[in-house]
Amino acid sequence: GDDYDRPNTDRYWLRAKVDQELPWGANAKLDLDIVSDQDYLTEFRQGKSGFYETRNFFLKTFGRDLDTYDESTRTNRLNVNRTWSRFALDADLVWNDNVTNRRWEDTDDTLQQLPVIEFDGVKQQAFDSAVFWELDSEYAYLFELDGERAHRADLYPRAYLPLKWKNYLSVEPSAGWRQTVWRMDRWEDQTLDQSNYRQLFDARLDLSSEFSKIMGSPVAAVDRIRHSVTPRVIYSYVDDQDQSDLPDFDTAIDRIDAANAITYSLTNIFTARTSSAARPARTSLRHTEATKGRGPSDPIEEEQATPQLFDYTRFCRFYLQQSYDIAAAKDDDSDPFSDIYGELELNLGRYFFIDTDASFDPYESNFSSHNVASAVADRRGDRLWIEHRYEKDDYESIRATLSVRLADRLTLRGEYERNLLDETDVIKGAGFLYTAQCWSLDCFYAREEADSRFSCTINLMGIGGFGQ
Repeated sequence: GDDYDRPNTDRYWLRAKVDQELPWGANAKLDLDIVSDQDYLTEFRQGKSGFYETRNFFLKTFGRDLDTYDESTRTNRLNVNRTWSRFALDADLVWNDNVTNRRWEDTDDTLQQLPVIEFDGVKQQAFDSAVFWELDSEYAYLFELDGERAHRADLYPRAYLPLKWKNYLSVEPSAGWRQTVWRMDRWEDQTLDQSNYRQLFDARLDLSSEFSKIMGSPVAAVDRIRHSVTPRVIYSYVDDQDQSDLPDFDTAIDRIDAANAITYSLTNIFTARTSSAARPARTSLRHTEATKGRGPSDPIEEEQATPQLFDYTRFCRFYLQQSYDIAAAKDDDSDPFSDIYGELELNLGRYFFIDTDASFDPYESNFSSHNVASAVADRRGDRLWIEHRYEKDDYESIRATLSVRLADRLTLRGEYERNLLDETDVIKGAGFLYTAQCWSLDCFYAREEADSRFSCTINLMGIGGFGQ
């Protein structure tokens, strides 16, 4: 679907993540993601060596994600960091590999950061005063292979004054002063200065409160339920400056938008308290009246009463948020209110789960987007997962996976996804998983758009798997 031929016959995907401890309390993290061409990950999403399996493994093992399979610019990063109690130092080498430009030797203006060094101070008290402060600072060498290059330094201290009125209201005003310097090594617009400086002031006022109530539970397994409500109002102001004559490498620091807005939100959280089974404590007694007649090496044990223990689980969270743009209203903008954004999370253990978010347009009186994912399972191991995704005038799809455990060793699996806008099937598939004592066989057939795929994998427990 683009203007590029596919002349390559060599195809590969090299990916790796490494965590390494270093001397003096430092740590290193390496992320590699190098692919032969822009079609590879689109064509090889499924299977044990496909994109989805790799991504899930990296998320589970390292807690770090990959770029999406349809992203042609892949992020490669080497990070070295050192953390103290109140400060943190991060140094990165970031290479964004533009697969298309590399393969066809096009002009490459992809931004690289070689290096980017951050030194941050967490929010902390200033001496013994009521004032708190934090610091964000960064140095970066911004590098484009066939474009502009510059040194950039950014310093952003912030001061807070947290106040509290009894247990009813928390008030926290704060102010920040951002200073940014650019020193150009190479630039396309020769009319711009080689050195540039910008300073911006911003202010914020954070008002919040929390109310809670502990209630009885209609479910016998749950002892008590705590319902907490947190209303919050935030006023944000950022100085409006003309930044058109400053370098722009398309990062968050190069352009800071003006702000004069109020954001209000409401958070509801439900927490369940359940009794936790605990063994009675035992105490050894030596040479007392209770141990008369016993030797010094023959202690006896006495059961003692143990305080009742409880487990606490957040099983429901409901969140609503909207913003009002004061600056837009002053400019006679007819739409100063943002979409109403909401989130709902409901987790009833391993049997039922729902996670949804939505944005509602108050002017059009309809949803601009919503995503709903839900899973239902039973004790036997059967599981149904359904997800519906919608973006106004862009896409709407529904996807479902089903696994049915026919026997202790045999499970049937199915997968289906449909594009509701185009009224076409994206993927249809079915297969089975047979698990023996020390090996398993996983077979799956899927029809995805114009491709048919059949995979068969044998997994040897504790050794690994093979198959295609």
